[in-house]
Amino acid sequence: MAPMTRTQIQLDDETREALRRRAFEEKKSVSAVARELLREALRAPPKPKGKPRYDFSSIIGIIKDDPENVSENHDDYIFGDDDP
Repeated sequence: MAPMTRTQIQLDDETREALRRRAFEEKKSVSAVARELLREALRAPPKPKGKPRYDFSSIIGIIKDDPENVSENHDDYIFGDDDP
């Protein structure tokens, strides 16, 4: 077993109780379950922060013809022309 360092963390009541329940169900110590959960979470690749501003996957290929000004007025083609 690798050497361990004592670390204190603060948990809200709901998280603490869920951790205690899991430890009881798995017949392990709270510390062992916390270590396993942290190890798993840290092994996973980080999730991207926030969501992309726009999801363009639904509009790919919607412009069937090739208007000359599409590169200049792309917002009008994608989001609609807001000019009255």
